[in-house]
Amino acid sequence: PRFTQMPPSGNDSVPHRHVVEGWGPVEVAEWLEEEGFGRYATLFVDQGITGELLLTLTTKDLRNAPLSIPVFADITGLTHRIHSMRTSYPQVPQVDSLETLGTGLSRLLFSAVFLLISVFFTSVTMVVVHARLPDQTKYPPLPDVILDSVPTLNWAFQAAEYIGIALYSAVAAVLIFHRRRVIVLRRIMVICGTLFLFRCVTMYVTSLSVPSNDLCQSLDINPDDYEGILRRGWEITKGFGMAVNGVKTCGDYMFSGHTIVVTLGNLVVQMYAPRHWKGLSIAGWVLNFFGMFFILASHEHYSIDVIIAFYITDRVFTHYHDIVNSEPLASAEHAVNFAFPVFLYMEEDLGLVYNEYETPAIAISRSFAKVQKTLQKFTSFIPFTAAAAAAAAVASNAMAPTLDPKKSDSSSPDVSSPPSAGTHRGRRTSVGM
Repeated sequence: PRFTQMPPSGNDSVPHRHVVEGWGPVEVAEWLEEEGFGRYATLFVDQGITGELLLTLTTKDLRNAPLSIPVFADITGLTHRIHSMRTSYPQVPQVDSLETLGTGLSRLLFSAVFLLISVFFTSVTMVVVHARLPDQTKYPPLPDVILDSVPTLNWAFQAAEYIGIALYSAVAAVLIFHRRRVIVLRRIMVICGTLFLFRCVTMYVTSLSVPSNDLCQSLDINPDDYEGILRRGWEITKGFGMAVNGVKTCGDYMFSGHTIVVTLGNLVVQMYAPRHWKGLSIAGWVLNFFGMFFILASHEHYSIDVIIAFYITDRVFTHYHDIVNSEPLASAEHAVNFAFPVFLYMEEDLGLVYNEYETPAIAISRSFAKVQKTLQKFTSFIPFTAAAAAAAAVASNAMAPTLDPKKSDSSSPDVSSPPSAGTHRGRRTSVGM
């Protein structure tokens, strides 16, 4: 697959890059001795090569003056070891040791709400741009190489949506077998929500003319009717913006939301599906490009809308996972906050997520085990409470006054004071102790 997440090699003999950057020439010479290149230690010290400079050396630097290492095997061996240190970071723990069940579920809920808000904002923006659709008599369709060459297929747009349904059926299958299914689902929703928020901006700032005069009509809604715009936006949200659900919009061209959905589904399959599911990987790309073609064949979007949507989705998805799979996140915190405002909350202290798979039966069994463990912690207090109540009852009987039935009620000085007050105080103290 194009995107892979490989676990650490487990070779602790390779010094971490952060450690090497703090070396002086003496430490570099000691490292050369340990690696079997001690004959070059004096040369490196004379040239003042520190750990920071060592990480920048290339094969050309080792071969040419002033180092001029004469043995090819030594040049190759040093290059390999330097590259290993250059790409070595402290091992990041896996997710199980860092994220609790409560944190994971709260992040899942947050990502779902984030996606819902993003889709709703996108739907409202679609209504606004449809209401201010350019007059088709004054602004004819723009020249487009593909649209001018492909006849309009009225069924193509719905075919693209069915392709999207097929792709997300494959995504659902991957999530069923992926051990980190909740984390993967969160990432899908965050990336999709980010893309749709960006699409709101591009749709609103520039209104393109209708690609085909036969497909769109002006929306009978007043731009100042905010209640009507919100109502129509919610209708689009409920219908997922899909033509198969009866949703019809115009003016939301730059860039294609359908292309975002189809491409994102394919990229998820390429990223998280098992490697031996090669047929699914190939089918993902085939469906992706057929979906884009059908979008164009329907003349619902310009070619540039589809091309840019594919490129932006690919770049955002790749950039997100590049950041996720890199250890030094702190150095890129500003860039992360700008590109993905919710990134640090979703991924902070998460660790690397490897592609591990399990059957649904194992997942269900593990979930029941967690629930049972939680219930055991909760019910463990019940025996203690029962024992405390029994001890309190014994203490109450011991502290209660003994009345002689032969004596009159007036002769007992304790009858007028209820024993429950003293007994209650005694029970509370005994439990606290």
